[in-house]
Amino acid sequence: MSNSNCIEVRPAVPTDAEALQRFVAAFMEEDCPFVYGFETVPSVVEEEKFIRLHTETSNSVLLLAEQDGRIVGMLTFRVETRRRAAHCGKFGMTVLREYRRRGIGRALLNWLFEWVKDRPTLRRVELGVFATNVAAIKLYKQFGFVLEGCRRGAVRIGDTSVDDLCMARLFDERY
Repeated sequence: MSNSNCIEVRPAVPTDAEALQRFVAAFMEEDCPFVYGFETVPSVVEEEKFIRLHTETSNSVLLLAEQDGRIVGMLTFRVETRRRAAHCGKFGMTVLREYRRRGIGRALLNWLFEWVKDRPTLRRVELGVFATNVAAIKLYKQFGFVLEGCRRGAVRIGDTSVDDLCMARLFDERY
């Protein structure tokens, strides 16, 4: 799927590992390593494993947003593996600072929801978002997500504690 702003959204493939490593390095320079889950930039081999983790099963997806051949955004989605929670999935999304507010997050979410439509057992999609990320919260609400809770002071960015908001969207028509 593509966006009219020359943004291409597509699933990652193992040969994206080197480009994904560059993306992660650029994102980590923004001082948000908590979001990605690493303290240091992963190796190309580690990135390839990460891609395979999301591409070798039908219950997860790793989406990349590219502009002019550069990865500028990423979305990871995994369905719960526990039987009683297998109707739920959680995603995380990242867009490089200089590419924010250009419709990239919206394009990633549109692609994800098309993917979710093909999985009728999915009834719930969850996310976590920093309380300070007002633009992302607004976007998520536009996609039907509602605030369910707050993990107060859950994240440290520099010397500042930031709340982590829990949001979800239910697909009621599937019940």
